[in-house]
Amino acid sequence: MALALGVVLAAGPATAQTPARVLNRAEVQVIAQTDTGGATPRCGMVFRIRNVGTVRLSTFIAEIAATDMRNSAALTLPVSVVNVSNVDAGESRDSITPTQAVGASCDQVRVRVTTVTCIRQCESVAWTQQGLGALEAPR
Repeated sequence: MALALGVVLAAGPATAQTPARVLNRAEVQVIAQTDTGGATPRCGMVFRIRNVGTVRLSTFIAEIAATDMRNSAALTLPVSVVNVSNVDAGESRDSITPTQAVGASCDQVRVRVTTVTCIRQCESVAWTQQGLGALEAPR
């Protein structure tokens, strides 16, 4: 019993001196809507980043690629980099520039996130989507 108490007392001060861990977590929602106004269908996408961490997310960057789910053909993305800056803890912000996948309606589009960069490194990024055929987040 004395040994166990000694261990607790020895661990107590070390734990008290350890600084609080800063958590940086993000939730990303991809909101997609088909634009059929032209000769070629386009899938417009907005990326909404919510900072569910405890500190400001100064930069969030994701690189994406898109394919047509019917034939696996690559789709043109005029903007293939999602960039969001200065998202305070508990706040949300949309991507600076919306992007479009050209050549398919949204329900036929598979978006693959190839890389993610967070300044203040993100411990986790959760991805959801609305309107796409599929979303593949990085592993």
